[in-house]
Amino acid sequence: MKRQILARGKNYSVSHEYETVWLTRPDGTTTIIGNFYGDPQAAVVDWKERWCVVVGAGLILYRLREPFLPYEYDRESEQWWEVHRHEPDIWWIEAVYQVSENDLRFVVDPYDNGAGVYELDTERLAIRRLIPPEQDAEPPREPDAQ
Repeated sequence: MKRQILARGKNYSVSHEYETVWLTRPDGTTTIIGNFYGDPQAAVVDWKERWCVVVGAGLILYRLREPFLPYEYDRESEQWWEVHRHEPDIWWIEAVYQVSENDLRFVVDPYDNGAGVYELDTERLAIRRLIPPEQDAEPPREPDAQ
């Protein structure tokens, strides 16, 4: 399988081949920036190219700066931040898009326990639910079988 592009910025691109996610840097070198159970679903490169975010089974924010460390499971790093990637609080995220200089929004599968639209402040690494509002949060029911 050929790598499929998930997102492009002016100087960076994010692609995947099956579950592995690659960052291509301005000099053409590549770095693994994530692995997603069930393949990644979407990505976005920050307008100012400070970070990129990849979503699928959870979310990974990868900072676009030296030393461009390759992603490793179960390892904390200043290079990346990840959330909702492991059971029992895994979220199946379908889409991600940038809405302001430091904020992005993402959509969690409507049949997931965390169903909704969320906003991530990339500076504070804080997530807040937009839809449904916190007090109304209840995942939709599965359609009845006919």
